[in-house]
Amino acid sequence: MLASRQLTDGAQLPHREPEGMAVLLPGPADSHRPRLAFGLASIRDGSTRLASIYYKEAR
Repeated sequence: MLASRQLTDGAQLPHREPEGMAVLLPGPADSHRPRLAFGLASIRDGSTRLASIYYKEAR
């Protein structure tokens, strides 16, 4: 069974809209585990568009 949980990453952004997700796989010399990366779009000052990228490491 899959467990779900609410992500609060980017909660400080005034507006956030999901833009995409990707799985980052480590290379042969990389000691990291796979990561789930996701991007959020937000708007600052009514017209400046921002993109924020967050990631979660596999457990």
